[in-house]
Amino acid sequence: MSQASNQTTALPREDAPPGVGSRAFALTALVGTAGAMLWLAVAIVRIFTDSWIAPIALSPDSDAVLSMNLELTRQTAEIERVQGEMARIDAEIEAIDGGLERLRTLRDASAAVFQYGADTSGEEEGSLGRSLRELHEERAILDRLIARQRAETDRSREHLASGLIERRDLELQEQALDSLELQRIGNIRSTEAAELQHHRARISAHEFEASASGDMSARMPEIVAQHESAARLEVEVLRLEAERRGLVAMREVAAHSVASLQAVMDQIETRPAYIATTQRMDVAFVTYQQIDGVSAGRAVYQCTAGIFFCHEVGRIRSVLPGEIVTQDPWGELARGRYAVLDLDEPDAVQERILRVR
Repeated sequence: MSQASNQTTALPREDAPPGVGSRAFALTALVGTAGAMLWLAVAIVRIFTDSWIAPIALSPDSDAVLSMNLELTRQTAEIERVQGEMARIDAEIEAIDGGLERLRTLRDASAAVFQYGADTSGEEEGSLGRSLRELHEERAILDRLIARQRAETDRSREHLASGLIERRDLELQEQALDSLELQRIGNIRSTEAAELQHHRARISAHEFEASASGDMSARMPEIVAQHESAARLEVEVLRLEAERRGLVAMREVAAHSVASLQAVMDQIETRPAYIATTQRMDVAFVTYQQIDGVSAGRAVYQCTAGIFFCHEVGRIRSVLPGEIVTQDPWGELARGRYAVLDLDEPDAVQERILRVR
């Protein structure tokens, strides 16, 4: 009985109070658990309140920058091509203006040509009239000379028959008569030619005067040819004027095209990929779902596994205008904008995502 009593006395009592070490361990565990729960709660809150961005390191060797350089080269070449086309159009317009000035001068001189023809034909008619009178007077003189020479020749024949003169003397008289006859024939031919020319000059003067007054019914080949030339001049003037209007319209289209291309160039020059053609640049893609939480001056954080152990690595310098369509960090096609970063830790750009607070 005494052994049983001793064994019973050696057993600890169930309601004995814990020691100090146990209480400290329990308190530490409780504080640690509470801290972990608080940290987890903050991390979860940060997941829903922070905005994420996809960092991108742009440099002259980046694919996006090389593509931008290629696009920039094409855009510049297109602007230069259109500007060259405008220069060509300007040269053609200048040439057309010079041609139109000369053609209009010739066209305006057409009426003066008809008046000049009328005056010249009138003078020719007067000159031929005087020549005809002189030819008629010459014929009358020749007729008288021929009559006297014929009588002289007849007397010479009688004298030859009477033996008063030699045969040679008669032949000289006959030669003189033949010469006068030939002169008369030449006079008749000249008179007929002069009469024909006088008739033509009179008709020409009449038709030139009619043409100068606007009558187009002339039948003389020269005047008809002049009318045709004037008509061709008028048609050529109208054609060049129409061509000039077309070139002016083309130049306006080209100028509008250059302005549009230049506006695109101005937009390109504001893009990070353009700026990165000469220097390294850290940017980030921000989707429209996250854009409200991203603005200039906000802090950028790098986190382990995206949400744990976050620390500040830089700030947002600016959010660029203009929409970007690209893949988000999870491979989905998304729309958004670029934000320019000022990173204190350049290696942070290698992260898949950064957070903004």
